[in-house]
Amino acid sequence: MVQVIQKALTLDEFLQLPETKPASEYIDGQIIQKPIPQGNYHIEHFKPQGIDETVRFDYFNLIVSCQGEDQQPRVPVHCGHQKDNWYDEKLLVSPLIANCAGFFKYSAAGEILPTEETNKKLAAETTIEKLALNIPNLKRMRQAAIDAELKLLEDEDFNEEEIRNIIKDYLELNNDGKYQPFCVTIVYILENYYCNSIDPG
Repeated sequence: MVQVIQKALTLDEFLQLPETKPASEYIDGQIIQKPIPQGNYHIEHFKPQGIDETVRFDYFNLIVSCQGEDQQPRVPVHCGHQKDNWYDEKLLVSPLIANCAGFFKYSAAGEILPTEETNKKLAAETTIEKLALNIPNLKRMRQAAIDAELKLLEDEDFNEEEIRNIIKDYLELNNDGKYQPFCVTIVYILENYYCNSIDPG
């Protein structure tokens, strides 16, 4: 049941509403999965309200995006602030659709790349460009997360079943109710490079 808001809410109060819980996983769980420090985020209208006033209070159009309103300087600009009022339903991958991660693949160097699937590739390329998802800082953060996980795996002799269990853990919410930072990136690397390189014999 949707709560009726009787007063203006602060951003923190808004984020505690049950309706906003799925949206708060936008950055942590999907496209870039970057951890968001407390207060370093803003509410983004996925479909800009300047394009369609009817989405102004639509909770299913509100997502949490990095680079808070008060964070200065916001350079380099990326994610929601980079997107600004641009919107094309066919070319912008929504973090709210099932398996939005399927539009992307990742390199071990931390780069986010479009899938090779023809029906998804153009939207993935456009989303990466319009949100500036490959700025050096984001690539470094992704690569650091990948390197940390691979270092742990190298220190132990994991078989494929154990790695699949690690993957399963990354796909579940942690004790704080959040996904691990860059979980989709790490899962992609483990599934596509690490598991496939294990000698089954």
